[in-house]
Amino acid sequence: MATADRIIRYLSGLTLAGGDHDGQPFTVLRWERRFIRGAFGVEGDAAMTVARGNGKSAVVAGLACAVADPEGPLHGNRREVVCVASSFGQAKIIFEDCLAMLRAKVGLDKSYWRIQDSENRALIEHRASGARIRCIGSDPKRAHGLRPALALLDEPAQWDSAKADRMLAAIRTGLGKSPGSRLIALGTRPSDPTHWFAKMLEHSADYAQSHAAREGDGDFAMRTIRRANPSIDHLPSLMARIIQERDDAKRDETLLASYRALRLNRGTSDVERSLLLSPGTWQRAECHQDPGG
Repeated sequence: MATADRIIRYLSGLTLAGGDHDGQPFTVLRWERRFIRGAFGVEGDAAMTVARGNGKSAVVAGLACAVADPEGPLHGNRREVVCVASSFGQAKIIFEDCLAMLRAKVGLDKSYWRIQDSENRALIEHRASGARIRCIGSDPKRAHGLRPALALLDEPAQWDSAKADRMLAAIRTGLGKSPGSRLIALGTRPSDPTHWFAKMLEHSADYAQSHAAREGDGDFAMRTIRRANPSIDHLPSLMARIIQERDDAKRDETLLASYRALRLNRGTSDVERSLLLSPGTWQRAECHQDPGG
């Protein structure tokens, strides 16, 4: 069985924590399956952009668990997955999702697992193999000494612009220490076309997948909303929030820019970024209406 198919099967065996499907099995939607098959079907980097709230963090946490879990398809002796978020606070959200998923699946008995959960450290390690999940903020100082087999870069458009390039360089340096390592970046689209994540989405990643409104699409049409939000029919609360924000943006033009950036994924600027921060072979997949299933 191909690695991607083993990952999809593994994710389907995890339990979600929080949200509309709290305590339910992880249903891997069509757009998520497409991304996993694309990202793990190439040898190099992968990038994916999707509007806010579509369950991307669950995918990140699930992939991280697949490294640390001894039954995971990406597990291996001393293999490390590094989850990088805009801040350590955001990284802790991913960390807590990983803890919840692994606790539901394997129990996290302290005899078999080492967990570090403090104000500046978030790590889950399988004692016997040394395989671990490390969650950090996008500060280059925190990337010193890392040797990830898998780097999951969450919401790169939110990273501190003064440090983002150095952080990426530090992660790439660490990846070079581990044979067969790979980098996967996921998040909302940057408004700046020169941003390294924007370049990955356009041409530099070996696989890229985009869920975003296209030029000429009407801002308020459901077809446009679905292009940027492939999980919307699977997440009732997301549907309700987006409809409310769409109606608010119709009435108040001052809300239109953030609606376009965060809900239609047209490009995240510095203004919308502050809102988000609140609690080989070139292949391309332009995904439009994929409600999943």
